[in-house]
Amino acid sequence: MGKKVLSIQSHVVYGYVGNKAATFPLQYRGWDVDALNTVEYSNHPGHGSYTGSKTKADDISDIILNGLLPLDLDYTAVLLGYLPDAEGHARILEIIRRICTVYRDIILVVDPVLGDNGKLYVPHKTIGFYKQLLTDTTVALVTPNQFELFLLTDVLVTTKEHLKKAIDVFNERYPRVKRLVVTSLRLEETADQLLVLCTDFQSSHYFAVPLIRASFSGCGDLITALLLDAVTEFPGDLSTAVSRALTLIHGVLQASYEYTLRETATEDRNKPLIITDLRLIQSRNQLRDHPAPQFACFRINYP
Repeated sequence: MGKKVLSIQSHVVYGYVGNKAATFPLQYRGWDVDALNTVEYSNHPGHGSYTGSKTKADDISDIILNGLLPLDLDYTAVLLGYLPDAEGHARILEIIRRICTVYRDIILVVDPVLGDNGKLYVPHKTIGFYKQLLTDTTVALVTPNQFELFLLTDVLVTTKEHLKKAIDVFNERYPRVKRLVVTSLRLEETADQLLVLCTDFQSSHYFAVPLIRASFSGCGDLITALLLDAVTEFPGDLSTAVSRALTLIHGVLQASYEYTLRETATEDRNKPLIITDLRLIQSRNQLRDHPAPQFACFRINYP
């Protein structure tokens, strides 16, 4: 049986974030992707200006409840990303509950798009929406970044000890979440590396990933999509799944960096690049399976 996902995320006409960052990589990895766009923007706001429109929650509800569900589609997974309509969160919760009722074995993956680097991207009430969603719904995987982990747990993580506490608090607050992957962590002890945490609340590991001298837009959307693919391939081995996803995304990011570096006219080659749009098409060969990466993986031991 094929793999089929309903991906509910943002959309840009130009560039690769949201559904544009997730659809092609998942298709390349063998998924049939039904993309439902929560916004229709000209481009990523990181370009400095953009235009477009938001999709109302009632319209999303109509498309799913009155359009897709009557077709009796055999969805493997639902991928939930950026939601702009803060007034429609009750409708979104209703939709997710209905989907989980219709598809009892559905793999629900939630990327709680709230903000990054201490900056909130959405209205403050959106935090409450994700807290309620994670409390009320069985979720296969949640993929916050470091700032979003803080917003969901109220634990400011700057050390490994803080990280242990955050895992415990997350599990206490959201016991129906099966797996947590924190997609980017910078800790005091490992300032020269990016850490990626994974836990099924039975065992916890983190990966140390070399930093690329660039900032990327869309990599959170991409890694969530690749994690969905990996956890379905390795359902009982989260660390192996995360290792696979990190291999693929690191290859894409490195290729995007090198491609951008070649075309960027700058006198200071040591200055970090700002890569607003991933080079997904140029990096497509990096989405194939590769040997296991040499990223160091460490088990988090509890006293």
